[in-house]
Amino acid sequence: MEEDSLKLTAPPSYKWRLVIAYDGTRFSAPFFALHSSSLNESSPTIQCLLEQALIRVTKLERKNLHLVGASRTDAGVHALGQVAHFVTPFNYDGLESIRAALTGLLLTDIRVKDISPAPPEFHARFSVTGKIYHYKIYNDPIMDPFQRQYAYHSVYKLNPDAMRGKLQRYVPGIFDVFKDNNTALNESTYWKKALLGNKEDHYNSPEGLGTSYLVRKSVSKDIMHN
Repeated sequence: MEEDSLKLTAPPSYKWRLVIAYDGTRFSAPFFALHSSSLNESSPTIQCLLEQALIRVTKLERKNLHLVGASRTDAGVHALGQVAHFVTPFNYDGLESIRAALTGLLLTDIRVKDISPAPPEFHARFSVTGKIYHYKIYNDPIMDPFQRQYAYHSVYKLNPDAMRGKLQRYVPGIFDVFKDNNTALNESTYWKKALLGNKEDHYNSPEGLGTSYLVRKSVSKDIMHN
């Protein structure tokens, strides 16, 4: 009887929280792009490359890492501090050496900024309390070539008040903090109240976290009509 109970005992599990920064310019879909056991080597994603690095560091199979990112992302999206988590059946003490090893294995457009222990109940996607999205519009007749990968180019005069009003109608619950710094580069920051509103609110659901695509379409539409 005692032997049978030992067989049923689950192995220990340790969860690790990652903070990742990346330039998504050359990646088709940085995170949550893989839902099968196969890797597309011709068009790697950041999730794919991070998993490959973790496999080499942990010596675990991909299916046992359970790598999860905070949300889905689209092509060309960049991140300053996206959260992810993975699990291992063993504990780590020298986390800085693990982070350094990952840095050595990853491409230069991807960096693990931090790795720390996480409680068992932590989940990179479902434990989210808020997100910040930055939408940059380069408003000048001539596009700065150093900004072309990180800003939308508009040669037309912008109307911040009209943009603010329309965006709030498109996506309720988003606070617009439009900053006009009187330079060519105007930056709009939108704080999405993901998982902070009422349970009945559409943006309260995990699926609602993907509405950044709607915001981006709305930004483009407003620019074209103002």
